[in-house]
Amino acid sequence: MKRRCVLSGLAVLVLVGMLVVWLIPSSGPTPANVKKIERGMTLAEVYAILGPPTEERWVPQETVESRSTWWTVAAWEPNDGHVIVVFYGGQVDHLRSGFAPSPWQRLVQRFGLGP
Repeated sequence: MKRRCVLSGLAVLVLVGMLVVWLIPSSGPTPANVKKIERGMTLAEVYAILGPPTEERWVPQETVESRSTWWTVAAWEPNDGHVIVVFYGGQVDHLRSGFAPSPWQRLVQRFGLGP
């Protein structure tokens, strides 16, 4: 009887732990964090929101003499999507992102509970 109670308690703790990890928003590239990015933000501001990119490239223009006016393309590749931010002159010029639905969103869609 005591062993059964301990095992049941452990199972409940594991389930609660999994639920907490699932519901707590993560940092880095998430749909909510991507919505915070606005045109004109600096590299440092975007990196503070999304963290370091998975890949970063500088693309010079033909007449550019200063790196501050190069195009910078930064990409983040979280497990559930992608984020690409294009900077010009050190500021956000363009943003594209795409994410798979979260487990919660899939559940809501599955049962027709959402909009």
